[in-house]
Amino acid sequence: MIALISTKLEMDLKNEVNTLEELGMSDPICPEESLKVAESVIKNLNFFYDMYPKEVMDKVKERIEYGYDMDPPKCIFVPSKDVMRTIIKGLLKFGHIEEEKLMLARLGLSFKL
Repeated sequence: MIALISTKLEMDLKNEVNTLEELGMSDPICPEESLKVAESVIKNLNFFYDMYPKEVMDKVKERIEYGYDMDPPKCIFVPSKDVMRTIIKGLLKFGHIEEEKLMLARLGLSFKL
């Protein structure tokens, strides 16, 4: 429980994700163009720097050494209002006419149709 609380306190709540492409997702309104941008962003990510920085992983390793049972930190993001509005618009526009697999593909979350 203490590890969970301290992990939440260490979360970065200031830096927001401003586009779906930053998450490797595509804009549901224009998925073809957006997916190309998302692929470019993902290809340029440095996993050990952008996802699991050394200082974060050192704290995780230390907690595991002290006997805490914990998983590696999750990749948590704070979406901007624009990102949330984009997702909502896409769900409202296509959610009622497309099956779940197509809607996920529109967001770039599934590549098999």
